Amino acid sequence: KGLVRVIDRHTAAKTLLRGHGDQTRIVDAAFFGTEGTAQRKEGISALWNQLCNNNATTSADGGGGNAPQHAPPAAASDVLATVGGMKDSACVLIWKIKSGADGNELEAEKLFELRYPHATRIVWHPFNPNRFLLLTRTYGEEEWGNSPRSVASIVETSRLKTTLKDGHALCECGDEKVLNGAAQFLVSTNENTGANDVSWSHVKDARHVITGHDDGNVRLWDLTKNDGSAVSCLHELDVTSGMEESQ
Repeated sequence: KGLVRVIDRHTAAKTLLRGHGDQTRIVDAAFFGTEGTAQRKEGISALWNQLCNNNATTSADGGGGNAPQHAPPAAASDVLATVGGMKDSACVLIWKIKSGADGNELEAEKLFELRYPHATRIVWHPFNPNRFLLLTRTYGEEEWGNSPRSVASIVETSRLKTTLKDGHALCECGDEKVLNGAAQFLVSTNENTGANDVSWSHVKDARHVITGHDDGNVRLWDLTKNDGSAVSCLHELDVTSGMEESQ
C-alpha cells in the first residue's frame, strides 16, 4: 500500500508515512547519521540547508517558487529515506522525523522527492548528508544495446535540478534509465551483472565503494576518479574463482 510506519523504540511514539503511491512497494528505507549524535545533528542541519538552498534557486532553473520557511530540524529528529520502486510508479522520498508537540506521537515532514522509478536501494554517504548511493535493477541487454549499463548512481542533491512542490524539493526523471546529474557505475552489458549490494569504505575516508553482483563478481570503485558522469572501476574479483582483474 506504499505506507511506512516509523516507531520510536524508546517511547513507542509512532507515525505513518503516506507519500508513496497506493500501488507502490516499499523496497528500502534508511536513516542518515548513525555514527554519533554530533555528526547526526550537523548532518541534518547541512541537509536541511542544502535542500532549502536548492529550492531557493528553482526560479533560475525554471521551476519557480521560493524556499520553504520552516524551522530546521531539532536535535532529536532524524532524516529518513524511503524507496518504493522496481519499475512501477515509484520514487525516493526523504523525510524529517521528529517528536510531536505533545510527545506522544511522532511527526513527519517531506523534505525531498526524487521520481526515479528504477531505484531499489539507498545507502547514505557515511558523513555527507547531501550524497547517497542508489542501486538500480535490472535491465535486459536489449535495453542497453552494446553500451555499458548502469547498475548504480552516486547522487549529490546539489547537482539535481529541482522544483518546489507542496513545500518540498522535487526532482523528476521520468522513465530514463540513467539519472541525470548523477555519476554512474557502469559495467559491461550482461543480464547477470546487476548489483545487489553496496558498501562505502571507511567512514573517515569514503573514497571507495564496493559492489556485489549477480555474476559472482565483487567490484571496487574509486570515487576520486569521477568525471561527473561515470565512476572508475579499479578491480573486479570473481568470488567463484578467486581471479582478480584490474580495469
